[in-house]
Amino acid sequence: MNKEKNSVYLKLLMFPYLLFTIGNIVFLWFVIFMYFIGFNQWDISGADVFNARVFISVLVFLVSFFSFIKDRVFLKKNGFYCPSWVWFVFPPLYIYKRQKYNDSGFEYFWVFIFINLFLPLYNQGILMGIITITLRL
Repeated sequence: MNKEKNSVYLKLLMFPYLLFTIGNIVFLWFVIFMYFIGFNQWDISGADVFNARVFISVLVFLVSFFSFIKDRVFLKKNGFYCPSWVWFVFPPLYIYKRQKYNDSGFEYFWVFIFINLFLPLYNQGILMGIITITLRL
């Protein structure tokens, strides 16, 4: 019997950086929308933006931690190899060990590396481009 070794929780665990970026973009669009519909009396400072980013970071951490726990439960329940709890601190190694010892291929590992390690290098340019496009509309 060939069971699926990659749970939906692993797939959710792979995208914390994108969740953080999407959260920031949604916050930015919300502020711009509120400004254009007449709530321009808001005085949003840098501290408010920082607090929003901290809130988004905490939410993404909680989603990642929940996904990590549920993925481990999925692995144990189905009798697959389950890496140690210690690897939550360094997710690329968790995903690598998980995929290697379960003979699941390394596609998810490479996707994780690209999204969470290489894509942040270009984050500032991406966000600035979205802000510029939104403000020009």
